[in-house]
Amino acid sequence: MSQSSDVPVEAPLAPPTVTQFRIVHMMYVMAMLGISLALFGPWGTWPALIVLTFWGTVWYSKISRPDAMGSIFCVFALFIAMMFLVLSSPPSYSFLGWALLFFFVCTLAFLLYSQCNKLFSISFLIFLWLGTGALIASSTGAREAARRMQCTNNLKQIGLALHNYHDIHGSFPPPYLADADGTPMHSWRVLILPFIEEVARYKKYDFDEPWNGPNNIKLLDPMPDVYRCPSIHHDKQHENCTCYLAVVGPDCIWSEEQTRTFADIVDGSSNTALLTEFGESETLWLEPSDMEYQAALNILGSNDPDVFKEIHPNGRNVLMGDGSVRFTQSGFVPEFWSAMLSINDPEFVGFDSFERQPILERPNPWPFATSMQPIIFVVLLFLPLPWVWIKPKVVSSSDDPVDLEST
Repeated sequence: MSQSSDVPVEAPLAPPTVTQFRIVHMMYVMAMLGISLALFGPWGTWPALIVLTFWGTVWYSKISRPDAMGSIFCVFALFIAMMFLVLSSPPSYSFLGWALLFFFVCTLAFLLYSQCNKLFSISFLIFLWLGTGALIASSTGAREAARRMQCTNNLKQIGLALHNYHDIHGSFPPPYLADADGTPMHSWRVLILPFIEEVARYKKYDFDEPWNGPNNIKLLDPMPDVYRCPSIHHDKQHENCTCYLAVVGPDCIWSEEQTRTFADIVDGSSNTALLTEFGESETLWLEPSDMEYQAALNILGSNDPDVFKEIHPNGRNVLMGDGSVRFTQSGFVPEFWSAMLSINDPEFVGFDSFERQPILERPNPWPFATSMQPIIFVVLLFLPLPWVWIKPKVVSSSDDPVDLEST
């Protein structure tokens, strides 16, 4: 005979909801990173990581529906900060510091308000993301700074070689050696090979045949590293082209009529250009060809980016007659470059008297895509709000977040 038990049967507890990282979350992360980089450039990693860190905090937190209003406020504040980032071009380090401070205050306030039980994990995630963002944001500038430094060292080594040539031969080398008919045969870059630790290649060079003769052309590849600017990435066809060119003219250090000495540089060797960088050069390093004076003025004195073709951001390196390297910004008037290239300019009073031209902006081939970038960024910025509002979470007695839709 069975007896009914008066002991109530406990209902099985629902398993705690486990936070899962789904593919849609990864798609959102990739979309936010992509649109931020497209809109803000190299600094786009920072606003993307700020937004992602905030929504990551909301995702991990025990947030209820009323807390969504706090999310709206914080997102709106972040949106205002992003707009300031857009208006400050280029973004300054001081503003970036204030933006990060503002972000930390908002995030800390939200964590305390939502009573997140994963404060340590979220804090670690925040510092990890921001550290990664700092590395990514600074890596582009750091790499370019290293390349520009290497370019500067290359020019200094060439300048030292030219000075050593001057000490031995009593003058700077001619821009080229010509045959009896006046045809250029050998470049000055070949003449200074012994002074740039290329003695073996110099001994193999045959001055009885032209630079592109059957013997000499074998020495073309590989090009000496000192003639290669690391900021230029040539294709296979132009990998042996150099951007370090001499400007040849009657009033320049490089003259077709005669070789120059230091005594000929009336304006002073520190005020006269010896070599100049030219972007997208197709001059092979063995080739006895450089830049004609007027053509150089048309390129260097232009304010059109498609014409002056700067190698480094905002300018180019120039080797001066004294062996120093001067980084010269783009946009200076032709008179500035004429004074720098001339060895005896009677009107020269200093480079500070010249002004820069406003740089022309390149026409945007995709104006519609550019106008859509801010709209897409704003949409992605507020996209998680409906998810937070429709699927709120409450704190159960077991201190585990429970999805209201699943209860």
